[in-house]
Amino acid sequence: MFVGSLKLDLFLPSVTSLKDKRKIVQSIKTQLKNKFNISISEENNNNLWQKATIGVCCITDSQSDTINTLNSVLDFILKHSEVEIINKEINIY
Repeated sequence: MFVGSLKLDLFLPSVTSLKDKRKIVQSIKTQLKNKFNISISEENNNNLWQKATIGVCCITDSQSDTINTLNSVLDFILKHSEVEIINKEINIY
């Protein structure tokens, strides 16, 4: 069994309020949950308008599946026009 984690620091340049931020982050989280078999949560930076940190976790039976899933999540977020990735951290256990 392999566990993969992905931590992403995101910049949301078009956001002007916490309400805008919550709307965008919640949309991303919902889309990712529906598309991939992952767990996802927002971490830290809850009171900052233009910055968000999300954590993603997946469990698979092979290391390659874990890496592929996390890379697919990363690619999905990169294609999302409302966010920019500031920092990413991937770990496989």
